[in-house]
Amino acid sequence: MKKSNPILSGTLFLISGAILYSLEKMMAYILWAAHRMGPASSEGWPHKPDIPSLFENWFVPIFLTLGIYLLVKGLLNK
Repeated sequence: MKKSNPILSGTLFLISGAILYSLEKMMAYILWAAHRMGPASSEGWPHKPDIPSLFENWFVPIFLTLGIYLLVKGLLNK
């Protein structure tokens, strides 16, 4: 196995975890905005969206932890 493989894998895991979390936040904002503008707006929809926390989706902390581990492992092996 090449020395750069853990660094590349760690970077990809970090990027994928960040993209996944960003997409979840974006979906929460879009859903909130759609309900605020739509017919449900007269029902007293909240003024702020319900943003998901970092640990609601199990894949995000797993990807971030695995990415950090692989980056540290790859940097220490060099």
